[in-house]
Amino acid sequence: MDPGRGNIIPELRELENVIRRFCDVSMRSLEGEQPTHLQYWIIGYLEKNEGEAVFQRDIEKQFKMSPSATSTLLKLMESRGLITRKSVPGDARLKKLTLTEKSKNLFSTHISRIRQMDAYVDSTITPEEKAQFLAIAAKLRDALREAIAGNN
Repeated sequence: MDPGRGNIIPELRELENVIRRFCDVSMRSLEGEQPTHLQYWIIGYLEKNEGEAVFQRDIEKQFKMSPSATSTLLKLMESRGLITRKSVPGDARLKKLTLTEKSKNLFSTHISRIRQMDAYVDSTITPEEKAQFLAIAAKLRDALREAIAGNN
């Protein structure tokens, strides 16, 4: 079997690469230094959980990161003005993570750009093709998750 064209996994990998490049090109026009993909994921997680106490250990668990890597990343985000880390009364070791106005504004712009990119991609296929693609993607995702669960 040729692992190239016409096989699902290589096609999905190539599609993922093209999507990543499309996103990079679309985001490149934004002014100033932009957060990394992972930093945007963390900003999104904090935004989704705004109003709740989120700590480093929550980021470690959510993104399956080591404590040292998480600490380094959060310190960098703090130094760039994307988050604040404040001690919690009763346990100075715990640092509550909160978004800054800067990161909220960047995230809002980022989401707007993603919606624009999604609208562009949507415009290239029919509603029927989109429904078919989403159904096939869900079927593949479920089958692969089942296979992974069976191997653990």
